Amino acid sequence: MAGEQNKAEQNAVKSEKEKKRRNGSRMISLGTQIQVFTAVFFLLLFCILLVNLLLSVSFYHRRQNEQLTEALEEKADGMESAAEMLQNAVETIYSDDTSFTSLSTYQAAGKQWTEAYRVRTTMEQQIRVHRGLSSLVIYYESYQKRLYCVRDGEDEETVQRFADRTAQEMTLLGSQGHANTHPQLWHAVLYREGERTYFGIFMQKNLAAVGGFVCLEDIVGDAGNWAILQQEQWYGLSGDSAEAVTSLSEGTTRIGNRRYFCASIPTMDLTLTEIVPDAVSLYVSPGHVLFAILLACLVPMAVSLNRLIRKKLVLPLGDMAHAVQSINEGEWRANFQVESRVLEIENVKQAIQTLLQEIEHYKIRVYEDEINAQRTQLQYLRLRLAPHFYTNCLKNAYCMLELGEYENAGTFLLCMSRHIRYLLQPDGQPITLGEEADFVRNYIEMERFVSASPIALEIHIDEGCENARVPILILQTFAENAVKYATREAGGELRIGIFVTTVESEESTYLDIGVHDNGPGYPEELLPMFNHLSMEEESHLGGIKNLLSRLRLIWKERANWYFHNDNGAACELIVPMEKDAL
Repeated sequence: MAGEQNKAEQNAVKSEKEKKRRNGSRMISLGTQIQVFTAVFFLLLFCILLVNLLLSVSFYHRRQNEQLTEALEEKADGMESAAEMLQNAVETIYSDDTSFTSLSTYQAAGKQWTEAYRVRTTMEQQIRVHRGLSSLVIYYESYQKRLYCVRDGEDEETVQRFADRTAQEMTLLGSQGHANTHPQLWHAVLYREGERTYFGIFMQKNLAAVGGFVCLEDIVGDAGNWAILQQEQWYGLSGDSAEAVTSLSEGTTRIGNRRYFCASIPTMDLTLTEIVPDAVSLYVSPGHVLFAILLACLVPMAVSLNRLIRKKLVLPLGDMAHAVQSINEGEWRANFQVESRVLEIENVKQAIQTLLQEIEHYKIRVYEDEINAQRTQLQYLRLRLAPHFYTNCLKNAYCMLELGEYENAGTFLLCMSRHIRYLLQPDGQPITLGEEADFVRNYIEMERFVSASPIALEIHIDEGCENARVPILILQTFAENAVKYATREAGGELRIGIFVTTVESEESTYLDIGVHDNGPGYPEELLPMFNHLSMEEESHLGGIKNLLSRLRLIWKERANWYFHNDNGAACELIVPMEKDAL
């Protein structure tokens, strides 16, 4: 029979070890979680920033192309408008001026001279109306004579050379039989003189002709690098000289290290080209370069941050967890080997060291003071209250740190530190009712971090009662019992009320301590046991019974109590009001 019992115990131990092993295999250490989180976070951040950079570069390149295309279209429209303006001016003189018609027929020399100057007057009017014209010219007497009307600021010698060259071409065309008596647009010419390029339109009638031209450099301006292509002839207009290109298509063409943005102008029979270097500035801005540098710095930043977190947080927490595990296994000496500069972690370590030292101190005193039954019993009951609470607090703090709730964990650990300091005061330290009330408030503050339901605490102590000496945990026991058992429905609020007044009797002054909550109340079967506590039951007392036993040890029959249910658990304690230490 004994063998079977031993075998069953061994199987139970093995089962418990196997269960712990399985649970341990499913757990992930905090250090691993922080490192994985840091790596994933920075990887995602790097990818997001990289994609953002690529999209930004793409948008910037597209915007640059759009701006260049818009500028090209604007200049092309300007040239087309100039050509239409020139054609309208020439056609106006050609069609409406009777003097020009007279010039087209053979007349006496004096008559032609008079008609020519009349046409010149009309040309001057057209020059004033059409501000973009460079010059207007008339030819007569078989194009041997000519008169000019030049815009202010235009080089007249350049106009004269242009007119002479055009007269030669018109004479050549007339000799070949191309001239006729019908109004017509004879031809358009493109002429380069020095660093300026002119586009001209001429109309001929018999022995006379009228024409005009505009300067293309005046249209495109000095900004940018512009050129035109006409019948495989390349003309640079502004900017740096570019290599002549005899074949370009509409749109954008890349040749060598340059890009050519082209737009055809049918009315002028030419192609306008904007030339830009195919450099990195066309794709990225200085802001993009700076952004890329910052992105490259993200990797060493991630590595440095990971090392910092590991050194300042992961290793100290792992060391503290190992110490806590040693405590759970029965080792009452916590050897912290990793130093941390995190205040909350150091506070927890100090609290644990203080806790262990106090526990060790109390254990020694228990063995030394066995002859004092009441002090031994009181110390024993006091120690019985501590272990489960300490373990729960450490676990809650560990969970907050594991979840990354560092601010809440810091506040919780500070409350825990005050809680432990209060519980582990030196022996003989007097406890006042006010200190016990502050301790209860601190305890409720701790429970608010871990409780699923809101908790409301109300404490009212009559004036003069706060300095009364009471046993430690006289209020805390009921508050802890309410939090533990007076659970509310989802969304409900747990309300705890503590009221202390004085009661006068013939022998002495008593404290009347009333505690109630809005929970389900005490189990009916326990009320008689609470109200009629017997010494035989003290060996297996719970929290409330421990308190009642201590009251009995201190004040004997002078301490009285009454438990009942009144819309929740209610209790009234009557104890002597002590002014000195108990």
